[in-house]
Order: sequence, then structure tokens, then C-alpha cells
Amino acid sequence: MLAKVYAFFLLTIAILFISAGRLSYWQGWLFCGIYFLFLVITSFNFADKKDLLAERLKPGPGVKWWDKIFFPFYLFFIAVLLIVSALDAG
Repeated sequence: MLAKVYAFFLLTIAILFISAGRLSYWQGWLFCGIYFLFLVITSFNFADKKDLLAERLKPGPGVKWWDKIFFPFYLFFIAVLLIVSALDAG
């Protein structure tokens, strides 16, 4: 489960720096460092709660219909935010 989270982190780094067109984008490195720190802290907090982590990453029955619609839009707009900010800096 955590492998998917870290793979998404690597995808985020790739999107950010490809959009910027350079590796000297210090704001991107700062963002990635803070994001990585967040992932490490979260990994330690969920280390003994793997069932809770699985539940949070893939909600099952009982989830409100608007949450199922909201999540794909959220991911799309986060990607757009990263791309536009990196294009602006690049």
C-alpha cells in the first residue's frame, strides 16, 4: 500500500520538474522535501495500522456519493496546480 503512495510521490516529482524544464527550481525541491517529510511521518504513524491505511486509501461502502465525485476532481486540480506553478517558474 505504501509503495503506491511513494510511487505517486515520484510521479509528482517528475511532473513538477518536467513542467519547470529545469532541476534548479528550488521551490520545487522545497515542496518535494516537505511532501517527503509528510510521507515519512505518515508512514510511521500508520506502521501498525495497515488496515486503517487501506480503508483510508480505498473507501468502501457507505461513502457519500459526492465524495466519490470529488476525489477525481481533486486529483486533477492538484496536478494542474503543480503543472501551472512549475510552468510559471520555468
